[in-house]
Amino acid sequence: MRFSRTSALTALAVLAGIAQGVGSAGTAWADAPHQLDLPGYSHLVVDASHGHVFVSGGPDSTDIAVADLDGAQVGTVDDESGATSMALSPDGGTLYVALPGSDAVSAVDTATLTETARYSTGSGPQDDPHYLAYAGGLLWFGYGSQGQGGIGSIDVEGPRPTVSLDGGLWYAAPLLASDPAVPGTLVAGEVDTSRATLKVYDVSSGVPVTTASQADGGPGLEDLAITPDGKDVVVAAHAPYHQVFKLTDLSPDGQLATAYSASSVAVAPDGTIAAGVSYATPDLFVFRPGTTTPLHSFDVSSDDGYLTLPDAGLAWDPDGSRLFGVTDDAYNGVVELHVVPEPLKAASRLTVHGPEYGFGYPYLPLTLTGQLTSDDPYAAGQVLHVTRTDPAGPDGVPLADVAVAADGSFEVTDTPTVSGDHTYTVTYAGDSGHAEDTERVLIPVGKAPAQVPLDGPADAPRGSVVTITGSLTSSPDAPFAPGQSVKISRVDASGTTSLPDVRAAADGTFSFADTPQIGGINNYKAAYAGDVSHVAAVSNHEVDVSRSATTVTVTTNATHYPNGATAKITAHLGTTYNGRTLSVYAQPDGGMKTLLKTATVDAHGNLAVGYRVTGRTEISAEFTGDYRYGPATAATTIW
Repeated sequence: MRFSRTSALTALAVLAGIAQGVGSAGTAWADAPHQLDLPGYSHLVVDASHGHVFVSGGPDSTDIAVADLDGAQVGTVDDESGATSMALSPDGGTLYVALPGSDAVSAVDTATLTETARYSTGSGPQDDPHYLAYAGGLLWFGYGSQGQGGIGSIDVEGPRPTVSLDGGLWYAAPLLASDPAVPGTLVAGEVDTSRATLKVYDVSSGVPVTTASQADGGPGLEDLAITPDGKDVVVAAHAPYHQVFKLTDLSPDGQLATAYSASSVAVAPDGTIAAGVSYATPDLFVFRPGTTTPLHSFDVSSDDGYLTLPDAGLAWDPDGSRLFGVTDDAYNGVVELHVVPEPLKAASRLTVHGPEYGFGYPYLPLTLTGQLTSDDPYAAGQVLHVTRTDPAGPDGVPLADVAVAADGSFEVTDTPTVSGDHTYTVTYAGDSGHAEDTERVLIPVGKAPAQVPLDGPADAPRGSVVTITGSLTSSPDAPFAPGQSVKISRVDASGTTSLPDVRAAADGTFSFADTPQIGGINNYKAAYAGDVSHVAAVSNHEVDVSRSATTVTVTTNATHYPNGATAKITAHLGTTYNGRTLSVYAQPDGGMKTLLKTATVDAHGNLAVGYRVTGRTEISAEFTGDYRYGPATAATTIW
């Protein structure tokens, strides 16, 4: 699956029900998604200093997946059963992991990827931690289950870490959010309710002090994020989707133009907001700081509707250069990690098309055509980089850069030198306002088929001049080098005779003349040996050359014979050229035709043979013809 990016105008059109199927033309994602070895999804955290993305798998998981910043899994944090929410320490050296099934929070060294400590949050059924946030020098966690939840803290920086619980003042374990740019502030939100309560706490003293409260943060709260300017908290809920509240008093401060069933929100250090929704197209939106209209939107989910953007499924690289997203197929246990580079840039969409017939030929130029488009106009003078990968250059051969025309079109011309699959990779490196994009096209290259059809008379008198015409062609059209040679031969009753080679004209046509001296079928054959770009080809044309007639007779010494008597048969052959052989056959009524004798006639043209008569029988004689006289037969009946 490839993510595609759309402009703000297109995204708003989709939201308004004006456009359908947005973004199918291009991609903004650097690579294809990377599947992670997890049974499900819960949370992700980016540790840029160590080049890692941590992804937890929820109650059915045993480990935490560790991916690199390109999205590929490179390891695991073992023995973290049921891991859910995670949080990094301010110095990035420790990853804290909520383990609700163990009533504990673990500490993982981000350099060695091993657990270094585990803090118990209690032993009762309501003490399991679900959500983590680091603020005011303490690690805070939302704990409990439906009917009784609360907020606890762990003094992980003290000489003897201590755990404190607030006694359970929430309906369920509250969702927590903090931001290092707003120290001492903690936001909590109620999940699994029809009207989510939101609260802002000042935790700078180590004790949470409520500074703002909102009784209706929307039904189905899924995610929270604080803007780094300390002005707002953005809420992802089922309705009214992505709502913004002032951090000072939690009064409404706008609503992001996304879609129903909001699932995720993440805020970059510069205040750029990524907002995700489930089961909508598009389902990921990017907003510049302080705006409510999306700059770009992305189509993340799969077409089958199972692979979707889950709750809390987004995270930024701390420098804002990349956005990480997770898609989760809860039905089939598939979790994928995606990376989008430069999410504030407009999408670049490359399309590349191969030659008309979809394949090429060695040593014959082929042309690729394509288009570079974007919802935001390009400056003039855009350039594309092209490489070719083929059997002779499996590591890739750079070709000349290609200029993009004012209308976005371009052409790539290349001349393959070997047969086999050729992959052409066309890359646009991007500019200050446009993301990079790469497109590949596979062109099979092999020798072109060739044809050498012949045409001429169907028959001719012996000794007359016969003219045969032909043409050297290829379909589809793969031009030939000038002066191609075609071998000509004739097959007749005497055998095969080579005739002079002919050369095809510039248009591929050729002709030759012959004077056949042997009657019967003369088969003229044209053979093209092929070249570096074309396969061999053969064709033929038959001419029936006339022959003179001769006579064959059959006589017997009687017409009627007693049963078992021997008939004396004489077959006679008239004038011929170089063939004096007759064959004599007998075929009784209702029986098989049987050869009695094949032999050369005597000096008088006769061939004698005896036959024992047992009933009515047809006696026949056959001459198969020679170079100048055609076949002849005769028959008589005896009984």
